[in-house]
Amino acid sequence: MIAELAYSFRDVSSFDKLFRHLNLFKIFVNGWSDGNNLVDFFNLLPTIQKRSCFLKLSLSAPIEFSNDSKSSSPTTDCLFGKFESPLNSFLNLRKECQTCHFWACIPKNRCRSVVLHFAGTGDHYYLRRKLSFANPLLEHNIGSIVIENPFYGKRKPRTQFRSQLNYVSDLLIMGTALVMEANVLMNFVEKENFGFPALTGISLGGYTSSLAATAWSKPVPLIPCLSWTTSANVYTQGILSSFVNWPKLRQNMPDLSALSQNPDLKILLDSVNGSISAETLLYQILEVSTHLSNYSPLVDPKLATVVVAEKDAYIPRNTDDLTNDVWPGATRVNINVGHMQGIFMHTQTFLKAILETVERYESLYPTVSKV
Repeated sequence: MIAELAYSFRDVSSFDKLFRHLNLFKIFVNGWSDGNNLVDFFNLLPTIQKRSCFLKLSLSAPIEFSNDSKSSSPTTDCLFGKFESPLNSFLNLRKECQTCHFWACIPKNRCRSVVLHFAGTGDHYYLRRKLSFANPLLEHNIGSIVIENPFYGKRKPRTQFRSQLNYVSDLLIMGTALVMEANVLMNFVEKENFGFPALTGISLGGYTSSLAATAWSKPVPLIPCLSWTTSANVYTQGILSSFVNWPKLRQNMPDLSALSQNPDLKILLDSVNGSISAETLLYQILEVSTHLSNYSPLVDPKLATVVVAEKDAYIPRNTDDLTNDVWPGATRVNINVGHMQGIFMHTQTFLKAILETVERYESLYPTVSKV
């Protein structure tokens, strides 16, 4: 399967390929899962993927705030916040991941919208997103909430080295936790009459913002940057595939009979009669659990602006087209660079896409945006 979907590097950024050699870390260093988390995740997955089921979950969580006096001003209120991740009621989260931490900065006068900023790979704490996005958006009366990923910053397990996720299940838990935590924060934005929520992020953050949008029951501006339709080919074909600890995954394959409880995985496992490579299994696990077509469609795809790096070597696009097949009606913005150049050089492009998408919401839903 992987050979059939092999990703060509002929037309991708040379800088992306060079940057690969500057990173020596490995991911999934301890294998597939810590305990039963992989099986428990797949038992929960149908509830996350179907919005009507997700909305039945009890996700209320009291939020504790503390002032960020250094960032506040006569025109803005800036706060640190935390609350227990709702996912902790469903899965056995590591202690450090159980609390969601975030930083918020809200205009004191009319706040048009509050943008939730999701972290890209390796983006620990708040500083980069605060300086690059939250502060400039304040000039347009748009607030921000910068979310700390599980397994990052204050939420990084003591046994984890930097951004090097220990298990495949950590990646899946990260995304699912953020879907639930974003739901808590978007409800908070509406309850406090801060305008309407919006979602954005770069790379991994672009993808997790997309996941969160699929679970929201209302139209929501969504600006995923340098991400695409699925994580399956990212970790098995793109540059990140060279960082996967394949020997460890091959050495310790998970319990296939337990995973076959998931109908989509069962079809694959039955077809190979229990003999499957680690590469194919990882691809299929991520395809089933992360492909956005397996989640509820956006309420209004016209509010999605997808920023794509044309020479991206990290995010292969040899899959269903996000803006045509999965979210028809979404806007696609192309930048003629690779992944890392996009991150370093196109902050203004991302900001422009955020502002234009917020304005599109205000134009399409003028009554709601003024409430």
